[in-house]
Amino acid sequence: MSCWVVPSLAAEYLGITLEDLQGRISGGTIPSKHDHGFLFVDVAPHSSQPRQVQEGPTYVELSADEIEALRGDESEVEEPVMEESVLEETEDDAVPITLRPDWTGVRQTTGQLRRRPAA
Repeated sequence: MSCWVVPSLAAEYLGITLEDLQGRISGGTIPSKHDHGFLFVDVAPHSSQPRQVQEGPTYVELSADEIEALRGDESEVEEPVMEESVLEETEDDAVPITLRPDWTGVRQTTGQLRRRPAA
């Protein structure tokens, strides 16, 4: 499938100057076309030919040893605990901050901070 781009992108993609690209278009070595008043250059003229692709496996199964190594000792893993309030230390005193476990409360609070557009 062809890939039609504007001349400036084609020159950058092909690694040549825009003047050199214009010369090659005039000479007919690079395919181009005019569409709705714009010039387009084909940077992949031979892409319609099927290319040989070596397909590898989508996934590789893990052995039992690899699975065990990934799991590790599950007794050592600590589950994260969400605390309801955290104390933030300031110079004067500790200020309690309440954490919200779900996103809906945070979204409502943030929505109240938004400014409406000027009329």
